[in-house]
Amino acid sequence: MFAALAVGAWIAPTLASAQPSPLVMGRLETYGRFAGDAPFCEAAGYKRLDPSGEAYRQAVDKVADRAGVGAQDAEAAAAAAQARESQEMQAGLDKVKARLADPSGDADLRLFATEVAARCHRVADDPLGSILLEPPPRSRASSVALRYADSLLEPLGRAGWQTPLIKAGAALAEAAGACEAHLGKGAADAAMAPLREPYVVPPDIYDQAFAYFDKRRAAGRAHPETAAQCRGLIAKRAAEFRKIPKLK
Repeated sequence: MFAALAVGAWIAPTLASAQPSPLVMGRLETYGRFAGDAPFCEAAGYKRLDPSGEAYRQAVDKVADRAGVGAQDAEAAAAAAQARESQEMQAGLDKVKARLADPSGDADLRLFATEVAARCHRVADDPLGSILLEPPPRSRASSVALRYADSLLEPLGRAGWQTPLIKAGAALAEAAGACEAHLGKGAADAAMAPLREPYVVPPDIYDQAFAYFDKRRAAGRAHPETAAQCRGLIAKRAAEFRKIPKLK
């Protein structure tokens, strides 16, 4: 954000010649870190309120100007802090992604997600940082961290909400998609009716689960079965689904 701007553009020049205090420079570095966090926070579910960074830049301009910080010093502090933060966050993300295939890395992933959510909440709670980000509605940092980690684990079937019942429902949805061309959309929809029965999907994960079912159904459409294969496929998946106890 700051680093991408032309030299001297984000802080208005001042006439002050005094050496900026460590406290002031530390605050400017904090604002730079906030800018470095913002893209990662968006990936974690926060709303980007100022994608261009212009409103945030102007707000930081005012802080620097009131403190009498020269443009060169202010820009260098914020840009360097933003770069360090971006590199640190990306390195952490790359590290946990490299281990996603191994369930033993799930604990490290959840620790990383917790750290991301804590940083993002700090940005959103700051008067200037709130120009950049808005947290998800009615969400604590802990719930944001859980959803973020789960979003990375979902394709692997290891998200916290992917119970055996949800996984069996997804397999049924995939079969419905794979046979939709032979059965027709109405029959494929009817095949998924068990997924909407009571006690299958808890209300708090309803949207997540049905988005997952829709993805699996679409994946099935991309790899259609033959008519012969479809004769027993849906019945088999439905039977497997019904064997799993429902939560009550």
